[in-house]
Amino acid sequence: MLISLLLPVKMMGDAFAGKLGLKHDTLPFGLISNLVPTLFYNTGATLILVGVNVGFGAPYYWNAFWADFFVMFVVSYVLSLIAERIGMIVAKKACQPLHPHL
Repeated sequence: MLISLLLPVKMMGDAFAGKLGLKHDTLPFGLISNLVPTLFYNTGATLILVGVNVGFGAPYYWNAFWADFFVMFVVSYVLSLIAERIGMIVAKKACQPLHPHL
């Protein structure tokens, strides 16, 4: 996750959705903009996890990678949508003024 400090994949996803003509804060925009970060992080995680589990030099490494990739992509994509929604709710509550008259 620290790589996201150097490589703004969420902003790349937003730019991709914007290039498709989707309006910000709409369901289609959110669905498409999450594809880029999910694809980036899921690919990295799958490459590493498959290598750790079956061995990076195993002759069946790429078979295992492609077998796991799509399942992990769907799971991580759905969870990213849920996590983003929860994060927005928490952030909005945390950024409200402490005093109601402010």
